[in-house]
Amino acid sequence: MSEPIDFYGVAWPQECADPIVETVRQKLKARSEVGIAKYGHTLARTDLSRLDWLRHAQEEAMDLALYLQKLIDLEMSPPDWSAA
Repeated sequence: MSEPIDFYGVAWPQECADPIVETVRQKLKARSEVGIAKYGHTLARTDLSRLDWLRHAQEEAMDLALYLQKLIDLEMSPPDWSAA
């Protein structure tokens, strides 16, 4: 295994033995890179208040609730084969 990554003072190995955790870790890294490219900064920014962060999190949670409801609706309704 290669050298650990220093992440906010905690040394994390490059890879995790748990493949599920490693998949999520890789997705988090990729998501961070997208955010940095899109917004030009990391989440370590200091220009937002705690209330701003809470509002952002609430908006993300509401989006998640919508996606979950859509999936529930799809699971509860039979497929419409007539459109095929």
